[in-house]
Amino acid sequence: MGFEAVNVGENALYTLTDIQYAHFFSYDQEANEIANAKAVAVLALLGRENGGRLANDYLKKLKGGAKEEIEKAKESSSPQAIEIALQKIKEALEKIKVALEKIPPSKLSSTESANLSSTKAEVLNEITSLTSKIGAIELQKATNQKNIETARSQVKEAENSLALAERELALKKAGATEEEIETQKARVESAKANLEYLKTQLEKTEIFSPISGIVSSVEIEEGETVSAYQPVIIILSKTNFKIEANIPETDITKVKIGNQAKITLDALGEEVVFGAKVIKIDPAAKIIEGVPTYKTTLEFERESEEIKPGMTVNITILTAKKENVLAIPWRALISKDNKKFVKVLKNGRLELKEVETGLRGSDGRVEIIKGLKEGEEVVVGQKEEIKRGLFH
Repeated sequence: MGFEAVNVGENALYTLTDIQYAHFFSYDQEANEIANAKAVAVLALLGRENGGRLANDYLKKLKGGAKEEIEKAKESSSPQAIEIALQKIKEALEKIKVALEKIPPSKLSSTESANLSSTKAEVLNEITSLTSKIGAIELQKATNQKNIETARSQVKEAENSLALAERELALKKAGATEEEIETQKARVESAKANLEYLKTQLEKTEIFSPISGIVSSVEIEEGETVSAYQPVIIILSKTNFKIEANIPETDITKVKIGNQAKITLDALGEEVVFGAKVIKIDPAAKIIEGVPTYKTTLEFERESEEIKPGMTVNITILTAKKENVLAIPWRALISKDNKKFVKVLKNGRLELKEVETGLRGSDGRVEIIKGLKEGEEVVVGQKEEIKRGLFH
């Protein structure tokens, strides 16, 4: 809901600023026109006045303008706030488009010219998308209001019919046969049933979300046929973001609800690590490339503005933990006759010792339960010596 448009707008301002600082930072007429157009765009998108000559490092710190309206809409979930925010970001993008058009491509390098053209196209596409969304909202509002007014009119007519039937029943009771009274009672009950039905239909003119969140997209348009279980409205939950991962059957038995996990995002790099925990494991398998997998859902433990829907994540799930155990590199193990061995240096000679292993860590080490003592020197590699029988 507008977040992508904010990103497009900010990136366009960064591109504009790079070109401005490279070619148009003087105070001649052309440079001043670009700076003035940029100032209008910065005020609209980021809420900072006189921002025509601000550098990108400063622009990245601004959070006012249309960007702030988007954040307010996210917090309130008010349809009115969402509509206002979309209109504000559309107006800001239109001002950014005007600023970009002030730059003469003839004074740019081929790379800069290509970047400028690409940025203009992204801004224009986002304006077109926002125009469509705002138009769809207006159309849906008009349609909803018409449906509600029609339903209210039908309820009013049913109420009038019920009142009339009750009055006629009262008159019949004053001087009517038992058969006429029963007939009129049936008419009253029918009117009551019709009224309840129409009230139920009126309630169906409003759709209520089962969760609190932000409407990110509407997947249908008026007049379309909708099938069962087809998503029609996408809502981003206001709770922490969740991750869905498909875990192969060979590993799923190790994963339990409540397991902690470390998450990194490709967009932020390996240095930025988030905490998460497993909250759901689907009981039914899903075949992916011939391998049974189980959809596992994890939830971030804290919110962050850096996390966006659809990002690629890398997951490390902590399925078990042991401390103060004897461990060696996994590659030091040698498999032979369904047993595991390690090479130990003893009195200057290599000795092959059988071991029993336990947990295997994500850091490439494996727990040794039996067969080694702390302080013994384990040798990694030199597999050829095993084949030659150079062990004693």
